[in-house]
Amino acid sequence: MTKKSDQRPQIRISWKEFDKGSKDIIRQIRLFPGREYDQIICVSTGGLFVGGIVAKKLNIKNISIINAYKYREDNKSFNKVHISSDIPAVSESALLVDDIFDSGETMTIVLDTIKRKRMPEKVDTCCLYTKCSSIYPKPTYYYRTVDKWVKFPWED
Repeated sequence: MTKKSDQRPQIRISWKEFDKGSKDIIRQIRLFPGREYDQIICVSTGGLFVGGIVAKKLNIKNISIINAYKYREDNKSFNKVHISSDIPAVSESALLVDDIFDSGETMTIVLDTIKRKRMPEKVDTCCLYTKCSSIYPKPTYYYRTVDKWVKFPWED
């Protein structure tokens, strides 16, 4: 049986392209010396890959995970974002990381929840890819904007 996502026009991201995008995001962060982060918050599961690389390259030791999702295993969309983990303690300057900013709803709801429950001084956002169709403000840092379904190498 063919998955719904396999029937849509898609972009397949290689590990090499992932590495290139991650390096570009790190370059963007380093362009702004006043924007230094002491915590990475990864949105599971795609944000773990991006967040791990960013944390390693920027020497950030404080890494947290939030399990939030909008899609089921069969890639059919839920009507709302599910956050199925506790909101971690948040430092003064955190970077919230995911792999893709599709509609933007997951990142926006997670960010709003963090701000409401933890009241951090600053939380910026970061994704490898954003979608043209997003109705929410773009992340602080991103590599590319696309208009197709994105298939990441860890999804094979």
